[in-house]
Amino acid sequence: MRNKTIHYFELEKKNKYSANYQMTSDRQTNFLTKRIKIEQFNGFSEAVGVEYYLIIRDANNWSRCSKITGLRPTKTKGLYYGDRKNGNRKTLILVRFVTNGLEVTEFPLGQYSHKYLRKIV
Repeated sequence: MRNKTIHYFELEKKNKYSANYQMTSDRQTNFLTKRIKIEQFNGFSEAVGVEYYLIIRDANNWSRCSKITGLRPTKTKGLYYGDRKNGNRKTLILVRFVTNGLEVTEFPLGQYSHKYLRKIV
């Protein structure tokens, strides 16, 4: 798939329910920040099928930062997907857990096919 951007994050800190990551790549991103957090879904929302939340560091305290998408599992172990809506278009996000970090693939707004998404889900 073309027009995708892959970002690499290194594990900074991990606790029982979440992990903080620092971006190690300098690629342009539409909405990710240099620091992100992956938090286990705790059942406090009506989301269905979500195992984790992807949170960006857009405030001084993690508790006030934006949960930009829920992450749902795919057929591939350790690979999760989510999307960020902007109007009627979506940015597909794939998160792959790797040793001591994350690989986050970002597909531009509306430039991924549902056929592609069905393949991985």
